Amino acid sequence: EMSKHMRRIAFEKAIQSEDEDVFDFDLEHIPLEQTYEGPKLDITFDKETRDVTLGGLTDSWMQELIKFYKDGGKLPRKYLYALLMKAHQVLKQEPAYKEIKTSEIGDFTVVGDVHGQYYDLINMFTKNGFVHEKHGYLFNGDLVDRGSWSVEVIVTLLFYKILYPDHLHINRGNHETDGMNKMFGFADEVKHKHGAKPLAMFQEIF
Repeated sequence: EMSKHMRRIAFEKAIQSEDEDVFDFDLEHIPLEQTYEGPKLDITFDKETRDVTLGGLTDSWMQELIKFYKDGGKLPRKYLYALLMKAHQVLKQEPAYKEIKTSEIGDFTVVGDVHGQYYDLINMFTKNGFVHEKHGYLFNGDLVDRGSWSVEVIVTLLFYKILYPDHLHINRGNHETDGMNKMFGFADEVKHKHGAKPLAMFQEIF
């Protein structure tokens, strides 16, 4: 039965259109929920170039986001979509293999599996130092699954990646795949918190 199930999944993936672009939509038409009380961004979207700008994304904004998440807040759909579109644009510019010159950054920290443990991630940042020009980070994958705050982990790191593209580096782990996400919780977590569309966007970014 498992073999049949896996063959069906493989067939469904094979017949999907390779030209389908999960980022092909008009960000301007997505409203910002009136009930949102978290940190604000000034989002602009160029329909021709499809470029997204996150105005107001600063170190202090990141601290507000972290507090908002620790208090149980949920990022509005417009902000999440803007983040994923911008992160996709940033990551597409990077080569598959990248040489990092840590001597040009200052302090540099390599992090192993985070697996959705948001409070552990923030505790590590608090004790070790947050991402900035003088402190670079390399995350060696397995950011999501298993833990209950995988969305908060990956969203925080992607915002930092946009803010400091040359100081935050992320390798893909075996849990940054759709099959593992279905088995170990990330897919269900994303659908529960934000719906099905962001899951496809996350997986395209992976």
